[in-house]
This record gives sequence, structure tokens and C-alpha cells, in this order.
Amino acid sequence: MVPQDGNRVVLDEWVDLFDAAAEKCCGAVKVRIEFGRTPVEQRDARVGLEHFEVIKLIGEGSYGQVFRVRKKDTKRVYAMKVLDKQRILKDGKQTLQHVLAERQILIKTRSSPFLVGLKFSFQTSDDLHLVMDLKSGGELMSYMQRYGGRFPEPWVVFYTAEILSGLSFLHSMDIIYRDLKPENCLLDATGHVALCDFGLSKMDMKADSTTRTFCGTTEYIAPEILMENGYTRAVDFWALGVLIFEMTVGWTPFFSEDRVTKYSLILESDISAKIPKRGVEQTTRDIILHLLERDPTKRLGSILGSEEIKTHSFFKTIEWTNLLNRRLRPPFRPRVESDADVTDKRVYGLSSFNVIPSRRSSVDNLNSHHQTNRSSEAFRNFTFSRNTSGSSLVRLGFEDELDEQNWERESFRENGFRHDDDELLDRGHDRFGRIDGRERELGSKDRYRVSRVGMAYDRRSSEVGYLT
Repeated sequence: MVPQDGNRVVLDEWVDLFDAAAEKCCGAVKVRIEFGRTPVEQRDARVGLEHFEVIKLIGEGSYGQVFRVRKKDTKRVYAMKVLDKQRILKDGKQTLQHVLAERQILIKTRSSPFLVGLKFSFQTSDDLHLVMDLKSGGELMSYMQRYGGRFPEPWVVFYTAEILSGLSFLHSMDIIYRDLKPENCLLDATGHVALCDFGLSKMDMKADSTTRTFCGTTEYIAPEILMENGYTRAVDFWALGVLIFEMTVGWTPFFSEDRVTKYSLILESDISAKIPKRGVEQTTRDIILHLLERDPTKRLGSILGSEEIKTHSFFKTIEWTNLLNRRLRPPFRPRVESDADVTDKRVYGLSSFNVIPSRRSSVDNLNSHHQTNRSSEAFRNFTFSRNTSGSSLVRLGFEDELDEQNWERESFRENGFRHDDDELLDRGHDRFGRIDGRERELGSKDRYRVSRVGMAYDRRSSEVGYLT
């Protein structure tokens, strides 16, 4: 290291080159890194809306909007989710709890390259602001559609390995994901995957912990969720099996136009018969069947977690150390030309509150909205930055209550749902049907009482249904 002055240190280092994917290389490059000491007044200063410039509006949600923004001092580009305080408070305690819980999870996930993490959070008199990683490559689903609905097996192996690494990190933090699907797998500008949208996630879920919340995306929910007997983190591994199936075959194994039929297929259908006999490698077939094991105690990963799954021969080409260090080359690099490019609507990872248009409608409104010192007691401790000490991560203590209360009053979205007050997800949607007082046979052993069933829609739509 070469000292330059009191605030700067320069490091000159030779870095060896290494092979990437099939390309061979050798030699070294000289890298100069300058370390600058941040002035005390800048370290202690809180980040606010005035520190960002808006590039464009990239999405709408039920409680606000999402903008692509650039931090003025570093020029780094982020996604900023702006949430309406009054709308959140109006919808009640549970909605507030959802928002604060998602913020805490985003703080915990920020140290993993395979998860979208929180960079800053702050508030104005009217809004909450969550500044997150921007994954400009868009959804994995959009690329599946572009490539005919499915990927070549080497691509499936690579994406599954990175997704599993994201799940592994969540589980190591005692977080259950509960909403794995290709729409929630985002690509960054280099083609690597990161999981987003933690609106259905739950904290304090250790390896032997169970919960009962009926939530998920219809074609990805595990049988034990339908059985209402409690479930563990193994539901994430079931969803991983469904995702591998979809990336390989081009559709999910439990697709049906009727939601109740989907549940029946999840509980009883012959999964092995659904895997095409041609075009699917034996290792792929095997891992799908072991992940889609209906008995969660026998499911691959149920004993040793993700480390158990990593040893499967499906991953024989993966060098896990290189993958975790992101040294493996992705199958392709998304075409992202500039910060202002049009991107997929979900590059920001919207949570489960995205059904009602916001009152805010333009970039100009956000740019002209100034920071104030007024904040609601309900949102105390919301502010966060990367320089904030770990003590700011406050245990909220409401997750158990959130999961178990209103058990008989389940409402959900077709595209990612959880228990909530009916009013929360009802407004803004009038295209749903209800079938009262009906019972459907879901299997030889179990009956499901259906009092209100929404019309069947593709899971990629944003339609809403209700089930109790």
C-alpha cells in the first residue's frame, strides 16, 4: 500500500487470470485500488430523497410505485420502492407488519449475491422509501418464454445452482422463502440470478420449526401446505423441484385451468408419468422426483438442507466454490444498454401488495417531493443505510401472530398469496367469481371446504381469488 494523504490509500496489486467456463486464459493484470476515507460529516449524514435523481418509473404497486434512481454522489443505480404511508396504515396492522417484516428480511439478505438486498430505507411525511439492488436483466420467466418455454439442461443446472445458493442463504438466516417461481428469479446485467420479493417470507424458521400459513403461488405450493398440518423449510425444496421441471419441460407438472384441480394434482398425480421420456436426462429426472417427494420427511434436503441437494449428481458439473464467488460464466448476458433502458416490471421485486394503482403517477411528482422531519410513530426505526450498525435491526415480534390469526379467513392472490384481510386484496379487482357452499374431493383421504373460489386464471396473471 502506498499512502497518498491523510484520507487516501492506494493499493497496487497483480491479479492472476483464471479460466472461465470453456475459455482458457493465463497471465495477470495489474489493478490499482484507491481507498478513500469518508468524512465524518458524510458518514453520519442520513440518506434521504434529496440524495437521488430519478431516471424513470418502472412499476406500479398497490401502495406506491417503483422508480429507477441514481444516487447523486456515487452515480450508482438502484430501484426505489415508494410506499404510501396513509394507505398502509388505513389497511390495518397486518399490512404495516408485512411492510416492516419485508424490510427486515431485505436487510438480512443484502450480503448474498443471490438475493436482492436493501441498500437504504428512509421516510418522508407521506411515504416510505426502500432503495434496493437493481437487477436490470429482468425476470428469468421472460427468457424462458423467449427461448421456447424451456432451457437446455446445462442452463437449467446453472440457474438451479444459483437459486439453490440463494435459498441456502435464506435458510441459514432462519428465513423460509415460500414464493419461489421464475417470475421471482431476476437476472443482473451479467446474467447471474438473484431471488426477489420477500413479501411471503417468514423469519425465525429454524430447521425444525413449523408454520401453518396457507400461502404461495398455486402451482408451486407443496402438498403439506394444502394439508394444513404445518410445514417446514422443505416447502422451498418442493418449489425448487417444480422450477426445475418447468425450466426443463416448459410447463409446470400441476397445470390446470381449474385451481381446485391443481390442488388435486399436487396431492395425488403421478409425477414420474409427467416427465417426458425423451429429452430429459436421467439425473434431471431423478432430482425432480426426489424434490417432488410428497412426504416432506423423505424429500431431498429434508435432513441436511441445501448441502444435501448440492451432492446430487445433477450438479456434477458445478464447482461450488467458483459458483459462490460468481466465477462461473452464466449461459448468456442480457442486453442492457443503459440505465434508462426499458426493463421488466418486476426488476424491483414487488411484494404481495401489488393490486391497486397508486395515487402517485409521475417521475416529476417524486422529484418534487421533499424530505421532511415529520414521521409517524408507526414507522419508527424504519430508516436504514449500509453504514447503520446491526443494532438497528429490531426484532418486531409479530410473525407468529401474523401467521396464526384469522386462520378461518384466508384470502390470497393467484400470483403469490397469503392470509390477509379480504379488503386488502379485494379492492381494484372486479373480475373474479365466487362459488359458495361447495365441497370438492381433492383425494381419497382429504376433503377441502371451498366456500369462495375465484375464477381460474393463469398464475402469471394478476387476478385475485379467495379460498377458505
